[in-house]
Amino acid sequence: MKILLKGYYGFGNLGDDILLVTIHHLIKKKFPEATVSVFSNYNPNLKGFDRQRDYNTYINTLVREKLELIDWTDIKEFDLVVDGGGGVYFDYTQGSVVRQIFNNVCKVMGASTVHTVDMLIRKLLRKPKRLNFVKRAAYGVGIGPYNSSSTNFYHHLVEIGSTDVLYVRDQTSINYLSAFKFSGHKGLCADLAFLCPLWSERNKHTDNKTDFAGRIGIILLDWYNGLDGHFTEFKGFADLQRKNGNRVTFFSFDENFDKRYIQLFKDDQSLVVWRPNDMAIDDFLSLLASQDILISARAHGVIIGSILGVPTVTLGTSDKLVEVSRMFPRCTTLLNEPINLDTLTQCVDDIKQHYKQRKQSVRHDVSQNTLLAQSSWNNFSGYL
Repeated sequence: MKILLKGYYGFGNLGDDILLVTIHHLIKKKFPEATVSVFSNYNPNLKGFDRQRDYNTYINTLVREKLELIDWTDIKEFDLVVDGGGGVYFDYTQGSVVRQIFNNVCKVMGASTVHTVDMLIRKLLRKPKRLNFVKRAAYGVGIGPYNSSSTNFYHHLVEIGSTDVLYVRDQTSINYLSAFKFSGHKGLCADLAFLCPLWSERNKHTDNKTDFAGRIGIILLDWYNGLDGHFTEFKGFADLQRKNGNRVTFFSFDENFDKRYIQLFKDDQSLVVWRPNDMAIDDFLSLLASQDILISARAHGVIIGSILGVPTVTLGTSDKLVEVSRMFPRCTTLLNEPINLDTLTQCVDDIKQHYKQRKQSVRHDVSQNTLLAQSSWNNFSGYL
């Protein structure tokens, strides 16, 4: 059996790297004799690529197996394609008015019809798809949001329409699937990260301390929506916390995406960047787990931090982060705008005052999500 794992893999994003480790583990457990390949576009065939040619081969170290890595230039056939988690179906780009009209027509047609039409056009033009498969399934993916004139909407609708089974990570994604008239089997699941083998194999990361020791981790990123002014707020917040005797560490989960963030904070000696070719994932996770509080502008910063037992503050700078905060009703604090020195300080002070209770709440919320992940995976894998 030939299986292809598809996602935002090999780009150096910590969250997606953990999703790859997880889906590889689960698929190999279900199909131990299968030949597994990974789709990873981050190589010289990708426009704008500026790393060493074999950058994405760190994947083999992560999964502890030498896998075939393929990209958009390969022509391959598979028995099963599995999309393993992550926000792969969204697009903030803005196109023309013509594109907006075209997208509206496609939406009315629905994903399955658009996929069928795309296949017919390819047949007429004698331009077959490069990747062919018998079955396609997706677990833990996010759907949306899209700009009304999104340039990737048609392509994504074709991909969604080609999928037989789609388990998504939140109700908003379910709503998008309904709006797109998805005709396959769909379901709601928890994030794949809750099933990652790293947690059971390397439980040394989980810190059972119950007292606040003044270690604050901040996970930022390059924002899509013009929120770079927040960088200044966080620099001021870090300065204040350090004056008060606390230790502040900044984290970047993606060395390739977070270029403005890394450039602005490069002189801060506490900046830690996930560089998968230069460091072990154990070491990076250990640094995250050593924090007493994590403030995160990344969804997987909240999820991974919680799994590691750290109380979190979720920055409500996107719909995705608001959805993630709902996964942790007891243990995360959702901080919406205004995000500034005063509101950040208040959030940290509130957590400090109820630190033991917050730590207990982390364990409860993670346990609930893990149960949902296990149950939904069992249901999903029955369709494979």
